Amino acid sequence: MPDFYVGYLPKAPSGIARKMKVVIVVLFAAATTCAIGFAALQRTYARSFFESGKERTFEGVIEASPYPTLISSPDVANSSPLRYLLVMNGKHGADSQVDAYVGQRVRLRGRLIYRDDQKMITLSGGSISALGDAQENQAGTEKLGRI
Repeated sequence: MPDFYVGYLPKAPSGIARKMKVVIVVLFAAATTCAIGFAALQRTYARSFFESGKERTFEGVIEASPYPTLISSPDVANSSPLRYLLVMNGKHGADSQVDAYVGQRVRLRGRLIYRDDQKMITLSGGSISALGDAQENQAGTEKLGRI
């Protein structure tokens, strides 16, 4: 007759007990292997940090699309213009702060946020001011063809 376990008995029959021990060991090994595998496949965090107590001054041209961006002159080591995304405190959109300055050369104050090779400026409230006259501020357009 096959083994049959009744719940009120103190011990399970030896055949069922052996099978349950094997099932428990196999499930534990599978769970451990999955946990180690998932942990090994995780990506590392991006190298990121805030300059929370250090306010700087920046100059450049404001671009609004697709996101508010400050395009500043290249530094000595870099031949392409530097691009900084612009945000308000809490990384909220800065659209309302920069709308009046789109396409203009401006000076502003803020704190830098770094993430890998990207940079973002947290604007200090009311720190944006236009530089130069209207003729200087007009950003040159370049025809890239039909899209």
